[in-house]
Amino acid sequence: MSNVIGEIIGGKYDIQTKLGQGGSGVVYLAKKLDTNERYAIKTLSTDEDNAIKLLERETETLKRFNHPNIVKFIEQGYETRHKLVYLVLEYLDGQDIKTYFDSGIDLKTKFNLFKQITERCLLNIFSKVWMKLILKLKLFGKKKLQIAYR
Repeated sequence: MSNVIGEIIGGKYDIQTKLGQGGSGVVYLAKKLDTNERYAIKTLSTDEDNAIKLLERETETLKRFNHPNIVKFIEQGYETRHKLVYLVLEYLDGQDIKTYFDSGIDLKTKFNLFKQITERCLLNIFSKVWMKLILKLKLFGKKKLQIAYR
């Protein structure tokens, strides 16, 4: 994967520094040129198999969630010069959960935090499914049932 620090991605994001790297890509800190707002840019090389599919799946997942504990999706794009697909995400300054967990907090605090995260995620998913079900039932209720007698 090419180094994009100091480059402009998508014509508007100035890549400042590398935040992290995983198995499928690199995440950078970027400043938007016209506003100086900071964003996290997740990049995937198009040389990697399934890069586009991975990006599309992650994009669709992030678009579905609107929760204060999940980073917000901003936009996606393709950078031809570096052959990268990228996601622009809300940037949250702080430490990751692994670093926080490894900092010496007690097991009870770890468990309670994990429980809160799990409950909120499940509640968010449940509420979306429940709303879809209610909408379908309302639509079903508006249709007149035709009964055939024999």
